[in-house]
Amino acid sequence: MRKLIFLLGFFAIFLSCNQDYYILSDPQEAILGKWKLIESELRNGEKRKEDSKDIYEYLSDNTFKVSSYDNVEEQYIARYTRIYSIDSLFIYYFEQDFTNNVDYEPMISKYFFYDDKLWRKCINCAIEDVDFAVVTQVYQRIK
Repeated sequence: MRKLIFLLGFFAIFLSCNQDYYILSDPQEAILGKWKLIESELRNGEKRKEDSKDIYEYLSDNTFKVSSYDNVEEQYIARYTRIYSIDSLFIYYFEQDFTNNVDYEPMISKYFFYDDKLWRKCINCAIEDVDFAVVTQVYQRIK
């Protein structure tokens, strides 16, 4: 029994020393703000750096907004808006088609925060056996 307690204590100390990855107590607060996509990993394992000017914004009213830079207008233009929900394990993105009165299944992503970054992996994307499909994405918080 003492060995088990010692091992559990050692394991707890070891985990507390790793500051590269951490879980924030309130993911609803941690996700708020603007993010920029900086890296993607494809289903075939290929990693690529991203240089997009798109901005991904999570608002406190559970709105998720994607904006693209318009070179002609020289400003950001909203591309689309969705509703999101976040818990300690997943981010859920909800899409509705109000024209046809259709509610789609939410897109579900696993996530974690580290070093002012958001790592996200879609776990139910409807992409069938496509090697170049994006599986994981890393976002950098925009200050």
